[in-house]
Amino acid sequence: MAVIYARNKALDVNPPGGASHLTRGGSDWLWAVCAVFTLSFVRDSSAPAEGTTNLDRCQLVYYLLSFKARNGEKIFHYLFTIGLFVGAVAYFAMASDLGLLRPYD
Repeated sequence: MAVIYARNKALDVNPPGGASHLTRGGSDWLWAVCAVFTLSFVRDSSAPAEGTTNLDRCQLVYYLLSFKARNGEKIFHYLFTIGLFVGAVAYFAMASDLGLLRPYD
């Protein structure tokens, strides 16, 4: 009996169309990349301070750090935040098989 079951139903919900097809393994890999982007966007990877819990550490890290940055560095925090968000949305669309443009017949 398997402990971890495959639960990727993205290709069943959004069947492949057109000339190119996404495999289940490819979809799994894209979901993993989407998770890395999303966790990088949402989760703080620094060591917890005393008296804080893991829930206190969940935050939009790059956006919140931009408030502590000097004026010349804020733009870099904003760019990283936008890049992580766009990457997470793009990989979500690709893993869900929603990122393929299907030409009309």
